[in-house]
Amino acid sequence: MHHDILSVELTKKQIWACFEESFLEYGSLINQYQAKSQMLDFLGTPSGSLLSGSEQKYPRKTLEFLRRQAEPYST
Repeated sequence: MHHDILSVELTKKQIWACFEESFLEYGSLINQYQAKSQMLDFLGTPSGSLLSGSEQKYPRKTLEFLRRQAEPYST
């Protein structure tokens, strides 16, 4: 079986451009993940209770819930 060999010449500028683009894409993915994570912290995590049918609902923000969230910042 004969396979063709493809020769490619890349300049340093092209290599660095691809390297930079990959880092920008990776940074974008990390920022998206962090934004979703922060949003879940602000909203509360889903309850996950399959028996009650409330698996996609967030907990109600009572005064006690908000006080517990603010406690680390108040010290």
